[in-house]
Amino acid sequence: MIENILESSGFSKKEADIYIRLYTFGQQSIATLASSLEMSVSTVDYICKRLEKRSLTRSRKKEGVILWNALPLEKMIGSVEEEIQAMSRKKALLTKALAEMSHINNIGANLPKIMYSQGMNEVVKAYVDFFSPLPIGSTVYDYVSTFSDERMNLNREAIIQACIKKRKERRIHVKCISTLSALALDLKEGDITSNRETFFVPKPYSGAHETLISDTSTLELSYSKKGVFSILTQHSEVANMRKNIFLLAWRMAKKDDAKLWDSKKAKLTKRGEKVIHLERSGSFDAD
Repeated sequence: MIENILESSGFSKKEADIYIRLYTFGQQSIATLASSLEMSVSTVDYICKRLEKRSLTRSRKKEGVILWNALPLEKMIGSVEEEIQAMSRKKALLTKALAEMSHINNIGANLPKIMYSQGMNEVVKAYVDFFSPLPIGSTVYDYVSTFSDERMNLNREAIIQACIKKRKERRIHVKCISTLSALALDLKEGDITSNRETFFVPKPYSGAHETLISDTSTLELSYSKKGVFSILTQHSEVANMRKNIFLLAWRMAKKDDAKLWDSKKAKLTKRGEKVIHLERSGSFDAD
């Protein structure tokens, strides 16, 4: 019975046998233990030393012979209690470390996910990646700067069509601020059918840029004679910051748009053309 209890508490069978023998008969030599328990001398010697490390046995030399004695189990209980306290301290330290690691992980999780694309095909894919996760009926905020040279704007057709297709699939409502150009006027003609609102601002830049903003991400594009590239940033806080800036600009663009048409409509109609159908071959000056 006692053997089973000791084995259940962590003793091996041989450890239990040696400890019980010493506890029952008192101090004995390695040779005596080995003979009575039918174990090798080396095995008994090894086990007695191992039990000594656990405060269960103690040796002393008498008349040139090393004798081993069993110590009360209270010694082991005290040792176990010390181990429990040490484990408790270790647990507290590990719990603190876990909290710090969790904080580090959260920092990593909150960093923006940024994807860079270059070339027409990759940028078209970036458009798809921007629009695809959006809930149906979402609102997207779009700032567009077109080329002053209309021939350069023609190079954007593939990207524009990909954008329109994906917008229609998701029934996305777009609020757009655009610089004035023939291409921009053509696109404005489809505002109603494509669920889009556009306000124009004057003075197109030498290059063409676009920024799309949703509730969770932003897509920035740059066009030039050298090519096109985009940067997709997935991060709700960044997107919200950009959206707030856009909404401020939206109110200003509404005023600029009204002034622009007041000053330009008469000038454009004198050419004998509809405002929507400017010739693409020339440049359009919004001054």
